[in-house]
Amino acid sequence: MRVSETNSLFMNKQINNQTKQLSNPKKNNQTFHDYLEKTNIDLASLNKLQDAYTNKVDFIRAKGQNTDAPFLTLDDLINTLSDEKNALTLTPGTKIKLAAYRNPEVYVTVKEDSVHISTDKTALGSAYVDAFNSTVRKMLYVTDSNEIPDLSKLSKEDLAIVKQMQNEHTDAVKGIGGDEEYQFLHTIAESLGNFIRFANGQSPWVAVQNHEEIKKGLEMMGIDTSQAFYVNGSSLYVGEDGLVRKS
Repeated sequence: MRVSETNSLFMNKQINNQTKQLSNPKKNNQTFHDYLEKTNIDLASLNKLQDAYTNKVDFIRAKGQNTDAPFLTLDDLINTLSDEKNALTLTPGTKIKLAAYRNPEVYVTVKEDSVHISTDKTALGSAYVDAFNSTVRKMLYVTDSNEIPDLSKLSKEDLAIVKQMQNEHTDAVKGIGGDEEYQFLHTIAESLGNFIRFANGQSPWVAVQNHEEIKKGLEMMGIDTSQAFYVNGSSLYVGEDGLVRKS
C-alpha cells in the first residue's frame, strides 16, 4: 500500500493483486501453461493448483508477505530473548524512537499484527488512515467496515474535527521532511512487519524488496548492522549482498 497526502476526506486501503494469476489456463497465461505442458505436468494436475505466479520475483514477494498472523508476544518469547548489547525486542506494545528525527521526534510502535509510525503527537502512514477512517465511521454511526460513509452527512462540528486531523497530519509530514521522507518511513514500517515475523519464525524469509529498509530502520533503532545482532532472540546478520539472514 502506498501512502500519500490527499485532499479527500475518506481514504481506502488498496491491495495490488494484479500479479497473482489463477492457474487455470487462459490466453494471457498461455506461455506459462505451455511451459507446464512441456514439463509433462498434465491439465488435471495443473487445475489442482490454487494459485500460480508466472514471475519468480512476484512469487518471492508474495511469499514474504503471505501472513497477517499476530506477532508473537513478549510472553511467547520470554525464554528465547537475548541479553546481548546489540539486541532488540520487537513485540506488541514496543515503542522505539528513531534516532534520525528530533523535531518532531518519530517513533516506531509494534501493534498486534502491524508496525506503525508516528510523531510524538500525530499518527502517520497506515496508523493515520486507520484513525481517520475510524473517526469518520463513528461520527456517522457506520458499523460496516466495508461501507463507505456519506461524508455530506457530517455535521459542521464533525467536519471541523476531520479537517483538523488532516491539517495536523499535513503539518507532521512537513515537519519530518515532506512527502518523500514520509513515504520512506511508511515503507520502513511495513518492511519491519515482515521482518518481525521472519525473526519470530512466523515467516520463512524477508521479502526481497524490504532488506534495505529493514537495515535502515534497525540502525535508527540503535542496532549496529555491521556485526551480528539479535531481534526477539534470533541471531541475525546482514550479508555482503545486503540481505538480512539468520545466523
